[in-house]
Amino acid sequence: MIITFNVPCVVRSRIGRGKGLKSVVATTRIDFDVPEVGEGNATMSYAAELGRRSEGYSQYFGYRGQFYAAVPVYDGDASRDGWPEDPWRPSSALYDRLWLSLLADLLENRTAKGENPNLHAILGALAGEYEEDRLAAFEALEMEAAEMKSVPETEEDFEDGRRRASRVLGDLIIYRRQLHIRTGQPCYAVHVKGTKARIAVETTDVHMRLRAASFENPIHYPLQRSNDRIDGLKHYFAIEEREAMLAFVEAWGATVVGTAPRAGRQRWADHDETMDGLELDRIARVALHEIALAFASSTVYALPSVLLREKRAFFDAFYDLKEFLDERHDPEETCEELATKFMALHELAARERSAAHVLISRPLKEFLDRATSRFRDRRISPIDFLPNAGSLPQPL
Repeated sequence: MIITFNVPCVVRSRIGRGKGLKSVVATTRIDFDVPEVGEGNATMSYAAELGRRSEGYSQYFGYRGQFYAAVPVYDGDASRDGWPEDPWRPSSALYDRLWLSLLADLLENRTAKGENPNLHAILGALAGEYEEDRLAAFEALEMEAAEMKSVPETEEDFEDGRRRASRVLGDLIIYRRQLHIRTGQPCYAVHVKGTKARIAVETTDVHMRLRAASFENPIHYPLQRSNDRIDGLKHYFAIEEREAMLAFVEAWGATVVGTAPRAGRQRWADHDETMDGLELDRIARVALHEIALAFASSTVYALPSVLLREKRAFFDAFYDLKEFLDERHDPEETCEELATKFMALHELAARERSAAHVLISRPLKEFLDRATSRFRDRRISPIDFLPNAGSLPQPL
């Protein structure tokens, strides 16, 4: 079904009376054919409570090895009126992906045509600390786009922008007359702060974004250390690991705020629910990034000179893990090797203190201690003799 979308892009154009070309963030329309999936071709894989039980359930469908979640847009309305969202005020997962994809393209190509000034503007719009700051950044971009004057190069860039946006729009399908967007595997997300734990149903999207992003990506790997950011990190459990998840919370002396939402995997779903390797991959990337920031390194790709003054064992463990993560192995097939490399760095960093740096801050230590408690003293790969839910964490 053909649906019209208004998507963000970066184009060369003229602004006001200026004769030179300027790089401007703009939007362009694209007609995209969203595939319709027949009734018998998708499988309802999960159902999860939407906050309170009275609010109903969110359903996740499996289609061609991927999961999809509904978005509140129906095929008839969308085919007639186009996608209803204002790209300058993104509010859906689709437009989050469109803007993040645009930022990733700018990061990838910034050395080819010089540093792109729109990088910082888009970064501020996407990662501003406060909602009003993000809205103001988007409004500033929108105002400049309204002043642009098209030239032949503008049309070339519009076409390139539509081509790039098509990769993201390919995450959409129509099923049962409603649009659905591709998502990660549904799972429980546990946020422990102090003695309180909040549990929600989320997906493994955060894992896949960290795996796909370069360590240079300032959205997924911020350039400054922040204990608040670390305090906001969560722990993820497969839906069928509900009891292990609750035991994990209890083992750390925390109590669940409210009630843990109910979610269930449908009995006819035939996918492998294992996600321990993926979760360990996320934890290792977080740890590597935060330890790099302890050395005031703007990116782990730039060799922190101060690291060369550390003990050789720590230097080797840091770059051994970095190189392994750069290769992006299948997380479930190589999780045992990853665990060995990550645990080696974690143990060294936890007991070492640089002359000028605390390698693992208190919030990061608490997060990593909790995270690794799930994986110590047992294999992580899904071998037959392990229980499906994994072993329970040891109480303190």
